[in-house]
Amino acid sequence: MTSLVGDIVERKSGSTSSNAPPSRPTGTNTTGFPLVQHRSQSAFSRARQAAQRNPPTTSVPRINPVASTTGNSKPQPPPSDDIQSLQGQISEENERRVAAMSPQEREQEIDSVKEHLGVGIEDMIRKMQEARKRRRLKQELEDSTHSHGPRTCSGATKQILTCTLDKRPSSPLPDFRDKDPAEPSLESIDIESHIPTSPTQPPVHQASLKSAVAIKRLGPPEADHPDRPSSTPPRMRKLRFADPKPSDIHVYESAPSSPRRVMGLLPLPDERDQAGPSSNVVQLPTLPFSSLRRRVPQPQESQESPSGSSNDNSDGTPEHIRAQYFPEAPSDDPSLAWIRDVPSSVVSFSSGQPEEPRFDLQGRTLSAEDASALPTHLGLHHHSNPSQLAGYTLADLLHLSRSTVPSQRSTMLTVLSRILRRERLSEDVFKKIFAVGLEASQVGTNLNVCTSGVELLWSALVKSASPAEESTLKSIPTESLISLFAEHLSSQVLPRTSLLQILETLLKLVTLSPDLCASVLSIPQLLPLIVRVFLPPPTGNDGPSAEVNALRLFHQLARSSRANAEKLSETADAALRFLVIIPDTSSAQLLAAETLTFYSILGRYGLYAHIAATANAHISKLGNNLLVQLQNGVHSPSLEYLAEAWLHLLECWVVCAIDPHQTSPPHEILWTQISNWEWGETILELLLVSSSRLGVVWTAACRALSAWVDGAAVNSPRNGEQERTLVYEKLRHAISDGDIQDALQEDVNSLMISLRDTGRDSLSLAEERSFDRLSATLKLVLSTHPPIGSDTETQTALDLPITFTSMQALADLIVDASSIIPSPRTAAFLQVQTRLRRRLRRESDMEWLSFAMTLPTSVPLGEEEFIAWLFDQIAILLTKDLASALSIPTPPDMWDGKGIETLLPFLVESLYPSEIRLAPFFPTPKSLKFTSTQCNSPSLSARIVSLPAPRSWPLWPLDHLLRSGTSQVFRKLPPSWDASETDVVRASLVLCLVSQKLVKSKMPRSEAMFGCMKIFMLEHEQPNDASTSEVYRDKSVESSMRLLLNPYTWANRHDISEHSDDLSLEDAAKAYLGASTPFYQFYSDFLALYDAISFGHDLFGTLLLGPISQRYPRDYRKLLIGDHRHVLRYIRTEPGQVLSGDLSAYLYPVETNGESISLFLGALTLNAGLSGLEGFLRLIAVHHVSCNIWPDLRHHSGSKQGQDDQDAKEQERARRLLGLVSSQARAAVVRDVVRYRQMGPEVDVLLSPDCFDAPNEVVEQRRAWLRSIDSNLAERLNDHFSVPSV
Repeated sequence: MTSLVGDIVERKSGSTSSNAPPSRPTGTNTTGFPLVQHRSQSAFSRARQAAQRNPPTTSVPRINPVASTTGNSKPQPPPSDDIQSLQGQISEENERRVAAMSPQEREQEIDSVKEHLGVGIEDMIRKMQEARKRRRLKQELEDSTHSHGPRTCSGATKQILTCTLDKRPSSPLPDFRDKDPAEPSLESIDIESHIPTSPTQPPVHQASLKSAVAIKRLGPPEADHPDRPSSTPPRMRKLRFADPKPSDIHVYESAPSSPRRVMGLLPLPDERDQAGPSSNVVQLPTLPFSSLRRRVPQPQESQESPSGSSNDNSDGTPEHIRAQYFPEAPSDDPSLAWIRDVPSSVVSFSSGQPEEPRFDLQGRTLSAEDASALPTHLGLHHHSNPSQLAGYTLADLLHLSRSTVPSQRSTMLTVLSRILRRERLSEDVFKKIFAVGLEASQVGTNLNVCTSGVELLWSALVKSASPAEESTLKSIPTESLISLFAEHLSSQVLPRTSLLQILETLLKLVTLSPDLCASVLSIPQLLPLIVRVFLPPPTGNDGPSAEVNALRLFHQLARSSRANAEKLSETADAALRFLVIIPDTSSAQLLAAETLTFYSILGRYGLYAHIAATANAHISKLGNNLLVQLQNGVHSPSLEYLAEAWLHLLECWVVCAIDPHQTSPPHEILWTQISNWEWGETILELLLVSSSRLGVVWTAACRALSAWVDGAAVNSPRNGEQERTLVYEKLRHAISDGDIQDALQEDVNSLMISLRDTGRDSLSLAEERSFDRLSATLKLVLSTHPPIGSDTETQTALDLPITFTSMQALADLIVDASSIIPSPRTAAFLQVQTRLRRRLRRESDMEWLSFAMTLPTSVPLGEEEFIAWLFDQIAILLTKDLASALSIPTPPDMWDGKGIETLLPFLVESLYPSEIRLAPFFPTPKSLKFTSTQCNSPSLSARIVSLPAPRSWPLWPLDHLLRSGTSQVFRKLPPSWDASETDVVRASLVLCLVSQKLVKSKMPRSEAMFGCMKIFMLEHEQPNDASTSEVYRDKSVESSMRLLLNPYTWANRHDISEHSDDLSLEDAAKAYLGASTPFYQFYSDFLALYDAISFGHDLFGTLLLGPISQRYPRDYRKLLIGDHRHVLRYIRTEPGQVLSGDLSAYLYPVETNGESISLFLGALTLNAGLSGLEGFLRLIAVHHVSCNIWPDLRHHSGSKQGQDDQDAKEQERARRLLGLVSSQARAAVVRDVVRYRQMGPEVDVLLSPDCFDAPNEVVEQRRAWLRSIDSNLAERLNDHFSVPSV
């Protein structure tokens, strides 16, 4: 380009002296200080005003170079005439040089211009030329108008205004784009046509070409709108850019969507177009748009050299970027590693997924292909290794979530929240993410970061793909979390959405762990904060609305404990605001329903019942409104939910009024008030209205009406005969209606079908509603029966809506279905139908007793009051005649006293092992005062082990006898109770035997064994008093124990098939011993007691054999066979008397421990001159010793030592063991060891004498094997090989 333009040389300044002192600033006041410049004026306005005050000189002929500058003076811009003269001079000079060029030189110069200014410079210069001509012509017209007045434009002028340019004749330039022929080319554009020339100006050189173009770009301001005020100073040029068409812009599908604008990106060049880029596409000059997707170099492609240099110097390559922007840096400079391509080995994956999961900003997992090929504009590339992969790993996100840049930290926290909602993460990763969220949500952090941190905590606990459980809370600081939430609620700096997330997270925390409710309520002013923030009074403006979750949080806090409910009752008045106005919208009805439910929860503790009188007008008005809407056919879900809550609340208050002494404080509500408010009549009307649907309103109305009838039987005249008659007259036709009976019978049939399915441990929602409907209807029918012993003659009892047989069948199925865990709803049905069957008396006492004795094992916690009533009925029905009918021997004097009634104090006391009492499904007057919680959590069930009761519940009185010094039952016994310890044991065994006879599902063997062990342990730590004998030596007690254990012996293993050996003695003892006392300690005391007082009692000794099975730890065998070896000769239990269903459990796997083998060998050689081991113990010892000697037995036992008969070590061990037997044991024992045989653990155990008579071929094989390893020992045992065992 040196041939086109010349240098621009400055002219000499017109000033006479460059060192003249600066003149006084204009505009200063008399005080000497500068005038105040108001900031309301922009810099452009101030510059324009200054230009108007000091107009530029227009007579400067040329620009002279300035030798030096002083002070703050700035060079003044050249006059406009000089600029035009200079532009013309440069234009003429360029025209002359272009005319003198050859076509090759022109093409070279055009390529040089395109290289520096881009391929779109032609259109840009053309538009600049057109704009300049328009401005010049307009200026001429304005000057002419000011001089001669307005005149019209000629046709030529209009033609010029329309930018129809005359092409200047010149030699054509080569086409470098597919252009429209009508458009001017680069060769026809007059670049310097308006720059005035100077005769003294030297030629313009190549280095000043860009300056010339810049001058053209910064041309004079447009004069298209002279009347429009301009903030730019005069003579200010504007920077112009390309004007692409809509078709020139390509929008990538992967670009993130925005509600404000769509991201426009330049399109990809058409790879099929090899001639050149398309003319309708705007391209940037130096960036190669070969692909906007991340390009991963393939292994076969040439990579950079180790030094970092590359021979490829094309546009956009790392070497080109280095040469253009960092020319002085070496090619292998480490600081420029970021511009180089990463080798393909870093991003090559052997499988379809990266080594670590990578996620996009939406929390979605990226595949290996997407991670390596997604474009960089999506924001998924960062400086983490490998930096060329799109997406973030969890480690990257955890690292960036602690960034010091708030926006970056907030974004990463949001991504983590989305990942939690999408992916199931491990516990360790969950802990790290939760710690990040807790740190980010601290008070005082950046608002966006804190908001994202709260969202992360909310996602982790509420919306996580891995549902949070009670065990999850053990790994997080819940106390600190609750305190943090309280601080945020107090400050209210966070947005409303974050506050709602805090509320929902608090609700989730207390739902998972009721123990946290006390922590929530321990924070001062937290309850008023929740009320103020989330439960504002209803208003008609656009203020914040009340949140249902706040009331649900109150529900969970109140259910957790009575103490928490008492604290909440202090703020319960705030919820009345949702009952004052009749709710007419679904949201208002939902708030009112949750308020009523909150009062119902308090009412089940007997709390806050006085509000029934205080707000009676609103409560009654709400009930009447519900009745009217239901009568008009309105059955929206929110309305039915509100009606159900209203009926449940009335049920609780009616129960409170039955016995006002049970409320806290007493007499908060009275039965006379219930009668005056006429709640019974309203409930009855609601029941009739809902009879056509049999939905939740029917169920709630049946429950409330039955509570009202039961209360009338206690507090109204003639045992409530008038109320029962009213209900009977209103409902007898409805209950006997065919549609209702068909619907209820359909519930029974569907439940019987679904309960037969195995493999599930909970009820579905439909099954729960069916049980609720059946229980409530049957409870109403039961309440209409007059009390037992009343003298009423009026028919008031409603007919049974389902058949008696189907009711029995469903109850039996619930009890027998082992796959169904006892639930409150199944227990409610069992309770109602059991009471109803007892009241109707359509079956014999033995049939009812057979069913009733299965119920303690089939109901959950909370139904202790019902089970206590059941024990009373069992004690009444279990008489001497019934025991005789079952062939159960009983002592004659047992029935002279109270019989089974002697056990009632112990049985009832066992139902309440803790002060924590769970509320029953149906509230009762007695439960109001003693209920301590309404939440049955897994932790509560682990602490209270009363219900469901084990099948050995008839032996519960033995626990109190063993702990007579600490049991509270002995302090509560009535003065008339005078039974002895032996009487209690006799009655317990009789009750247990009756249960075993009547109940289909027998107690496990381990529970029966442990129950008898407790009878023997009654003598533990008792004084040696000759005047009293041991309880277990009582003939009735001993015979009952033998009768109880006889079905569990190996000889009778086929008589009882229902029990199993899955429950070990250690498991059976946990209910009594607790978690702090191991069964091994109990067994040690039991063994020591046998050594001290048993005198060889056979049943006592038989119970000792249970824990020495191979299924128990080796310590038990060491304790009996090693530490108490001297008592082994007294244990003469035969195999048929062993309390086991599988004798192979004592034989296999074969004992290989050296210490244990020594114990068995010592037991066989015990008292060699006297009688040694007898019975089953001898079989056990011979088996384990023989299996460690003979190869065929080791092979049958599956022992690893027997896999290689030639193993020298095992042969030596067997030889030494056999030598010890032959030298120390009696001859009979040696013969037993030599000729012992078993067929393996898969077949039945061979007993004596078959097990001591191996076939001759087996004996000969053993003799040959022994001769091969020790001929002397074989010769010494030759007689034992020949003579069979006697």
